[in-house]
Amino acid sequence: MKHDRHILLLSLAIAVTLFVCSLFFYMKYFVESMTNSAVRSRAIAASLVAIQDEEKKIKNLDKDADDDSWKKVSGSFVGSDDSLSFIRYLESLGDNTGADVSLTSVDNIAPVDGDLANNGYVSTKISVRGSWQAVVKTLMLSENMPYKVMIDNVQLTKVNDGKSKESALWSLNFDLSAVKLIQ
Repeated sequence: MKHDRHILLLSLAIAVTLFVCSLFFYMKYFVESMTNSAVRSRAIAASLVAIQDEEKKIKNLDKDADDDSWKKVSGSFVGSDDSLSFIRYLESLGDNTGADVSLTSVDNIAPVDGDLANNGYVSTKISVRGSWQAVVKTLMLSENMPYKVMIDNVQLTKVNDGKSKESALWSLNFDLSAVKLIQ
């Protein structure tokens, strides 16, 4: 009988110990999962705050953009009513370089409907005559115009030798197209 009582107490002690251990491990798992969940929530909240800050910065940039910045962007394109000043600019290249610059043709190419990549453009054929330095400087100024330009079909020929290197006459022909701005 005495042993039965000890066995009963020992069994009860083992059962209580198992219950307490299982309760401990359950609570440990529960606390770890809650902690991980809280860390994930904080990370998500921090990323949302960062995204909202970026959106505010972008909105402020949009508010800070003024007419002056629009003029800078639109100045890189030939406006729909700006073709005449573009042609005058091309003709004035000769005044800056000392070469004889003439426009042999000017075409106003309309945009293609539905094609967002094609805004239309002004296409010109330019003929330049002068010394080597004047001809090359004219081509360089044409490439670096304050417009979005494309230069094609460049033909450079020596017209006459002259008495010295500096007096030789050169002829340059090229096609220049400038992208138009559609507003």
